Amino acid sequence: MLRRYEDSLDLLLDRLFLDGAASVRWDDVYVWFGAERLSKGAYREMLKRWEDLCVGHHGYKVAPEVSVLGSKYLMLLRRDLFVDEVLTPLRDLT
Repeated sequence: MLRRYEDSLDLLLDRLFLDGAASVRWDDVYVWFGAERLSKGAYREMLKRWEDLCVGHHGYKVAPEVSVLGSKYLMLLRRDLFVDEVLTPLRDLT
């Protein structure tokens, strides 16, 4: 991840934590990671930051599962809030 965009990802994850869902255009995510296509490493980075936020800052023992939805936008959803939907766990992309 490009250092100057780390705050953008952190803000996205803060919105995910607070609201249960957050989205961003894929184009923005590609710029954040300096890539035309995201590697498993990019998804691992997102997952690590999510776990650090939940466990390190908010005191969770285990971070809530996050799923990915969308084609034009990267939409992240907290799995515990969307139990009746068919979603792809972020972990499956790493």
